[in-house]
Amino acid sequence: MDRGSRTLVLAREREFHAELDRRGLRWQQDKRNELFVTTRDNRDLIAALRTIRGKRMHLFTKDSIVEDGAYHGGARRSRVTIVDTQPRRTQPREAAIPSITVRLSSDWLDQLRAGNPSM
Repeated sequence: MDRGSRTLVLAREREFHAELDRRGLRWQQDKRNELFVTTRDNRDLIAALRTIRGKRMHLFTKDSIVEDGAYHGGARRSRVTIVDTQPRRTQPREAAIPSITVRLSSDWLDQLRAGNPSM
């Protein structure tokens, strides 16, 4: 699904990052950078992925790709509220700029140029 800058993949990625933040696996405070730090190999990341909504989940093994039997469509808890930290940017549109069109006769223009318009 694509809705401009809001794709379904980006929404799921935000949910995954929020889940990693909740578990304390994503952010290194001392270095102030993003790093996926796990305590139990990749099992922490897979457990976090199992909470993300979806239809199926596949795991990559050394030899092949297998469907994860423990994945059942993600978490059934209430939806995670995610706040974007950067302002949304839109391109300026000509239709959004107000304008006024005034039609004047040539006599009226001559009076304006002369500096003494009369009503």
